[in-house]
Amino acid sequence: MSEFQFYEFRTIDNPLSEKDRKEIGRWSSRTTPTSNRAVFTYHYSDFPKDEIKVIEKYFDAMFYFANWGSKRLLFKFPKELVEIEQIKQYCFEYDDELIINETENYVIIDFFFSEEENSGWFDVEGCLTSLISLRNDILKGDFRCLYLAWLYAMTSYKEWDDFDDEIIEPYIPPGLQDLNAALKSFIELLEIDEDILYVAFEQSKAKISKQDTKFETFIEKLPEKEKNNFLKRMLKRERLLDIKLANRLKELFDDLEIEQNELQRRTIGDIFRKADLIRQKKKLEKKRKRQAVHLKKMQKFELQEDTLWKTVYQNISEKKPKSYDEAIKVLKNLNELAQYKNNLMEFCHKVEQIRNENKRLTSLQNKLTKSGLIKKK
Repeated sequence: MSEFQFYEFRTIDNPLSEKDRKEIGRWSSRTTPTSNRAVFTYHYSDFPKDEIKVIEKYFDAMFYFANWGSKRLLFKFPKELVEIEQIKQYCFEYDDELIINETENYVIIDFFFSEEENSGWFDVEGCLTSLISLRNDILKGDFRCLYLAWLYAMTSYKEWDDFDDEIIEPYIPPGLQDLNAALKSFIELLEIDEDILYVAFEQSKAKISKQDTKFETFIEKLPEKEKNNFLKRMLKRERLLDIKLANRLKELFDDLEIEQNELQRRTIGDIFRKADLIRQKKKLEKKRKRQAVHLKKMQKFELQEDTLWKTVYQNISEKKPKSYDEAIKVLKNLNELAQYKNNLMEFCHKVEQIRNENKRLTSLQNKLTKSGLIKKK
């Protein structure tokens, strides 16, 4: 399998200047940057720049994929617009990482996932498009994607038994049971076990948008000078002004944060053990359904047993390969019925009798042997 690496960079807050596009275009002869996007693909070499520095200077988001299983997602945020300490609770560094890079003016969140067992080709086109709104969610204080990344890092850490009752889950964001399209795409990208997701999500509260219900009231509490300042900045089309205003209004009341009872916080071991129980219950339920289907099938065959044997003899009497195949199919059903009735010896005796009575039918003899219905002596 040949090597393949894919990088897609995007701007969100500010478009690239013509000077920036020319500089970025020099990094590879096979890329043509636009005002908000640049794509690089490699088969025999690597990206020539430091991704973090490229994001810091030019872009707001990056998606990376390598066909040996590595995936990476980078988001850049103006430092004054994110709550770094709240984000840090979701960070975890190991083979699969969620880490924060702080520069003078920016915070860069780095999601890195490596799945060697799932290496191969991946539909990279459109992947960043499906995920890019997660950046705006984080800016608004919606940390559901960070919780998912933490959960994935925990589940992919192969030696979790060593710390299952030591690591406590971070704050569980509200709204995990009502995911938007970007979060669903993120889960699909990470391929998190559905039973672990179910357990992790069951304590997440419904998403309550207090900004929508209370911010209008708190706008009235802003000093007149400050309100006018926001209006002037809006006329100048200042980017991310809605986020900046929301953050300012948050400072005016204390009850915006949805409190979570610390007693509800679980260890990763708690989550995994409950997921295992759910998995076991699913297996038992599947087994029960299979047994019910099998029982119904055997009851039907039992009522038709005499007819089935007549069908076998009729097909054999036609002395045609296709008819022999049909006879073998029916014999396999009768074999299953004999096992169900604990009457396998009588079945084997009848099959042996069929074989002895039709020794000259070479095709039938071969098909009986290959079917496994004749027990070797």
